[in-house]
Amino acid sequence: MNKLAAVAIAAIAAAAGTARAEEPTLANAFNLIHEIKGGGMVHDTPGWARVAPERKALDINGGIVWNLDVAEAFGGTVRPYTSGTLNFNGETSKAAAGLVWQREFSNGMFLDIGLGAAVHNGPLVGPKGDKKFGSPVLFHIPVEVGVRVNDKVKIGVYYEHMSNANLSVRNSGQDGVGVRLTYKW
Repeated sequence: MNKLAAVAIAAIAAAAGTARAEEPTLANAFNLIHEIKGGGMVHDTPGWARVAPERKALDINGGIVWNLDVAEAFGGTVRPYTSGTLNFNGETSKAAAGLVWQREFSNGMFLDIGLGAAVHNGPLVGPKGDKKFGSPVLFHIPVEVGVRVNDKVKIGVYYEHMSNANLSVRNSGQDGVGVRLTYKW
């Protein structure tokens, strides 16, 4: 787990270090944050990953969308994200980073769709019928849809998929679904 935390911290530091060249102060550090997200998820739900589900549990998920507009497309904005999902049952936890396209609609609804990379502490190989990820670094696909509660708070249904996209012989993959609260900085 220490390896996973170190990778997550390094990803956050790298994203934060590229956003602005200002005098480092606490106020400037918070300007790097666009949104903070957190919530709970059902571990390893059926989805794209249909092979060898791990034991069901409630995972804790959190993330940051960084205040760095990379591009604008299809009425939304692309920004970098970092996130982590922690399993307390001894099963797979992960840290991820990538880009997320975010769109807020005039009716208060929002949609986030991302693509990134995840590192995990799950098994790479194992006996037939067991979960096997095949690679320590996997693709991460997050999707969130929800509603804006007010100017600062949103609530959404969150789905994430992690797999190696069949680039390895073993590709159990993993899906999670849950609810997240978002605070817009």
